[in-house]
Amino acid sequence: MLERKISDDLLEWKLIGTGKALLLTGARQIGKSYAVREFAKHEYAHYLEINLYENKQAARALASANDAQEFISRLTLFSPSTLTPGGTLIFIDEVQEAPDVMTTSSLMYRRRNSTI
Repeated sequence: MLERKISDDLLEWKLIGTGKALLLTGARQIGKSYAVREFAKHEYAHYLEINLYENKQAARALASANDAQEFISRLTLFSPSTLTPGGTLIFIDEVQEAPDVMTTSSLMYRRRNSTI
């Protein structure tokens, strides 16, 4: 039941099409990351996952970005393929490990011109 609810919410987010960031919250170990991975496989041509708990280098690089454009440029450093606007889902897992990354992401959310 929960997996279906998360999947429906993710699909609705995509269909609304604002291009804005989505913060997915909930208890630990209930399948949020799995649901995002499955959604990305079925709905996007490209998918980038960065786990800030496991990848401290990425956490430092993203946290020290000065603006949205620099943040996006730094994301490309960790992507094995080209980030395509509208065609790439970027999943930053364990974002609570780097509060500055969450702040930058929320600024991108508020500024529509920062759509990826």
